[in-house]
Amino acid sequence: MESLEEVEEVFRNCSSSLQSLKLYDCDKLRSFCGGLEHLTALKTLVIWNCPNVRLSEETEDGRPDWMQSLAVLECLRIWDCKRLESINSPL
Repeated sequence: MESLEEVEEVFRNCSSSLQSLKLYDCDKLRSFCGGLEHLTALKTLVIWNCPNVRLSEETEDGRPDWMQSLAVLECLRIWDCKRLESINSPL
């Protein structure tokens, strides 16, 4: 998955019962947001050492729009992603 740039198609092909997802060492990955709406059971999301990944736009309530579909998310860990600055509101 080193050449992974977009994850939307990967997420669409994952089981909606997937509970844990870890993305790491994806140098070309630019976004992890597209397709997350299909992962309705996701409880843990870890993104590590993806230097080009960015967050998508925020919604009216200040949360990133990809967070709207992750109602059961319990753990979000993001580190060593140099293009990310912050998430304005907690989960």
